[in-house]
Amino acid sequence: MIGYEESNPSDVDINQVIKEFSKFFPNISKNQIKFLYHGTHNVFEVKMKYIFRIPDRLFRNEKGVDLIQKESSILNFLKNHISIPIPQPLFISLTEDFPFIGYEKIPGVSLLSIFSKTDKSYRRKIAEQVASFLNVLHSKSICKRFTELFQIREPLRGDSYKHYWIKRLERLRKIVFSEIKPFEKEWLERVFDDFLSNEKNFHFSPNLIHGDFDTSNILVNSDTNIPEITGIIDFEECSIYDPAYDLQFFDEGPEFLNTLLLKYEYFDDPSLLSRMKFLYCRTCIEYLEFGIDHDRMGMIEAGKRMLKKNMRIFPV
Repeated sequence: MIGYEESNPSDVDINQVIKEFSKFFPNISKNQIKFLYHGTHNVFEVKMKYIFRIPDRLFRNEKGVDLIQKESSILNFLKNHISIPIPQPLFISLTEDFPFIGYEKIPGVSLLSIFSKTDKSYRRKIAEQVASFLNVLHSKSICKRFTELFQIREPLRGDSYKHYWIKRLERLRKIVFSEIKPFEKEWLERVFDDFLSNEKNFHFSPNLIHGDFDTSNILVNSDTNIPEITGIIDFEECSIYDPAYDLQFFDEGPEFLNTLLLKYEYFDDPSLLSRMKFLYCRTCIEYLEFGIDHDRMGMIEAGKRMLKKNMRIFPV
């Protein structure tokens, strides 16, 4: 199924793209620029060699500059700690009306694009590699260095984390419930109630997380006979938070997820599975809320489709 980002058209004028990119590539032409997808960023391939990310129109301002600076700083930090290839910033523009970041393209295709064509052996091997990546990213040593470098204040957990989700539920009732069906409201209420009623869910060890970790951001060899992760992309949501955020691989089936968790070094966390389930079930509300707040009908519809899918996976 094509996701919202893949079907969402670019909101950047191609002539402006050419003008801005020509600062780095004199005489660049339109046929050397290929639009890929549009989520938080408009993503373009340039000269079949580089990837450029231009923030959505809502963030082509000071917020977008902050996004670019944050992503660049995170990538420069992680390159010394992660063995799997990740983007390395080569081109940066911090003008508020047109900020962007560019880096050399990492070989491979998204795991999402070929997952359905792979066999059980391939999936097990990729799941093991995903676990190895997360074992490093979620380690205490990286968390400590990241916290010190970026001067991170106390992350959300305990009562403050519980209060955060209580407020999110209140907002959900105010702005989202009018857009969905009664049985969908009841399902979301049960999801939140199960999560909020278990105090163990609010006592965990925050670690450095990717923050947007799914099969669309895992690059693999295009040959399905070679189970090899070639790169990890899209680190702009990287932060100190609940490591369960990076483990929501329920769409890929129990064998993939179970293999990953068997190799995941921090699986002894007693509430990990409960938090993983909740965070997966609530993914739809991010799309619904943002779509409603900014009058993006495509995003609202994507959120509704995601809600139906999540209900099928977890018919609570």
